Amino acid sequence: MEIKIANEILTAGGSAELTAANNELFRQQIGTALNRHTTVEIDLSRTTFMDCGRLGALIALRKFTRGRNSVMRLVTGIGASYQAAATARDMRKYPPPGQMVDVDGYRLHLNSRGEGSPSVVMDAGLGGSSLVWSWVQPEVAKVTRVCTYDRAGLGWSDPGPSPRTSRRIVEELRIALARAEVPGPYVLVGHSFGGFNVRLFAYLYPNEVAGLVLVDSSHEDQLSRFPESWIRWRERKYERYNLIGLLAPFGVGRMRAGPNSGLPAGLQDVARALDARTSSYRSIYSEFLSFKESAAQVREARKSLSIPAIVLTAGAEFRHPGMTEHDWAHYSQVWKEMQKDLASGLPGSRHVLVNDSGHNIQMDQPEAVVTAVLEILKRVRGRSPDSSVGGTGRQSALSALSNNACSRGG
Repeated sequence: MEIKIANEILTAGGSAELTAANNELFRQQIGTALNRHTTVEIDLSRTTFMDCGRLGALIALRKFTRGRNSVMRLVTGIGASYQAAATARDMRKYPPPGQMVDVDGYRLHLNSRGEGSPSVVMDAGLGGSSLVWSWVQPEVAKVTRVCTYDRAGLGWSDPGPSPRTSRRIVEELRIALARAEVPGPYVLVGHSFGGFNVRLFAYLYPNEVAGLVLVDSSHEDQLSRFPESWIRWRERKYERYNLIGLLAPFGVGRMRAGPNSGLPAGLQDVARALDARTSSYRSIYSEFLSFKESAAQVREARKSLSIPAIVLTAGAEFRHPGMTEHDWAHYSQVWKEMQKDLASGLPGSRHVLVNDSGHNIQMDQPEAVVTAVLEILKRVRGRSPDSSVGGTGRQSALSALSNNACSRGG
């Protein structure tokens, strides 16, 4: 029965299970339509919007099936209407906290807080929104201007042109900062894939960058050095984003959007709403597809930079599914070597191992990021940061910073 196939696909994408009552209703309705070639009647008083999204996804997957066009149009129409209405509702309920800046026909969301210079600009990891800096931005904003932003298609930003390479992302950010009248030079902070972007920004426009903080940053050689099991895990992960992106216009993405335990409780619903946007999954997959090209761009542009910099490395990396003990040991060793290499390309930098933190240091141990940014500001300004700056309630990273400095310059 076709429904079984669809359930497997959707569950692989992370969807919730249907309740027993709704599952039986779902089977009756779609079974009648697909197996008996008859018109299906959908009782919206008994069928949830989530079920309609599943129906739309199933029909979309069978869009070339003969003799079923009327059902396809009906159910895909319901799913598409639901997604459009739900997205409009979410955007009214959760408007962007910052400004929408036009970048040649599409808008990027730029959230600026605080006053002072140099301005700090933060870029999230692959697929991440500006919300990932929610623990860090308020603390840094006590001493200077700090801007978080959403890359095109993510968070509150409009979709942008493809491919989503680091070079394109750098040029978009540079335009957005200029049009929002955020003056440089900047202290750039990049997490994971965002580390590609801020490094490339600094390599291409060194006079516009005053300092760098790399937060468990990606390395341009990781795809060639990591074990094959990690490569396969990563490919499977992002292929699911591709599948959901194809079905997102029918509301399927809303079934996958779940809580992010690293964010403040008050932002959980906001994050779910942003993740459910149709553009979100498509943009994530586009960044994934362009990762190798982005790495090549960073590798080609790489040069020694004599600016204050700190490289933060997670001390408790997550072991990815399917990795053997041997592969895990190899992965961990290579990651540490590449993190040291990042520091070696920044003379005078500090390489810091942040104990008890996974890859998302800005959420696991936000004080580590705050303290690193304040240190860079101190070095750029030539004076101590404001002593009134406090913590966010997660103090263990402060001792990690003072006790676990690995080296200077790698």
